[in-house]
Amino acid sequence: ENLVSQISSQLTVDMATLQHWIASLQEADSALDNYWQALQLSRQNPLVSHADLVSLLDIQEKVRDAAINHSDTLNGFAKAIATTRFNSGTLVELRDEKMVIELPGLTTLP
Repeated sequence: ENLVSQISSQLTVDMATLQHWIASLQEADSALDNYWQALQLSRQNPLVSHADLVSLLDIQEKVRDAAINHSDTLNGFAKAIATTRFNSGTLVELRDEKMVIELPGLTTLP
């Protein structure tokens, strides 16, 4: 009974963690998309002054930072999927007396 409680508790934590990463990924997607659009609009304007160049460089830096954040968030999400699958017993399969981990198990939600 204690083991069932521990497993249930861990899966509750894992599901909350997945929800956190899903929300973080949505935010990272939105930020990257918004900065990318701003960069595209900024590139359409001629660089007339020093301030225009500084503004363009600032937007490029924000796009880079948003892309790095997006990559980090994807990494965290992937780890959360693998952890949840491991803890729920759905990561590793027994096939022909061998333990097998397949790509879908690492990239899809349980």
